[in-house]
Amino acid sequence: VFNFYFVQVGRMFTPAAREEAAKKAVEYGCDFLFFIDDDMICPDDLFLKLYRHRHVADVVAPLAFTRNAPYKPVCYASIEGWDAVNKEAYFINNTIMNYQRNKLMEVDAVGFGAALINVNILKKIKQPWFMSSEGTGEDILFSYKCKKVGGKVFMDTSINIGHVGHPQIITEQFVDDYRKSVDPIHENRYPEFKKYDALTILGE
Repeated sequence: VFNFYFVQVGRMFTPAAREEAAKKAVEYGCDFLFFIDDDMICPDDLFLKLYRHRHVADVVAPLAFTRNAPYKPVCYASIEGWDAVNKEAYFINNTIMNYQRNKLMEVDAVGFGAALINVNILKKIKQPWFMSSEGTGEDILFSYKCKKVGGKVFMDTSINIGHVGHPQIITEQFVDDYRKSVDPIHENRYPEFKKYDALTILGE
């Protein structure tokens, strides 16, 4: 049995909205923080599908794509380094174009159009969780912070959600068809993502 607390925010700066929702999740003693943006088309059982990965994932998201061409999947692999001039660590995110299909794929960062976050990982990360002056998005930044405290970030590519576009809803099938029409050799252009071993989806 689940108890859900619904927090809706209007026209608010996205990192601020996520920060406030996270504060409430900790304050109310919640086990998970579940994000769904209002421009995402999701199955009714999305929470349950993501929840089944709770034993391995601190953050897990379904497969989603950017709303505009070239419709990139919102999963990322990071390259980390040290800036000797500014004397600070840095990271660069690269989109995983050739993602592993129908797998629970460990990655370095995911987009938060829809995502399930274990509240325990919030307690390990120093606030602010999402608010920053960084150039990267708040979802990618949080994923980076999560990994830095030993957290695990995953994308379940067996769950394909839609992103409301202009006016097309961007799904995996739409992206496949689009790429075949504009870039026939797309599959040969990008190496297969193998940084981590993909896991078999539970229940299959």
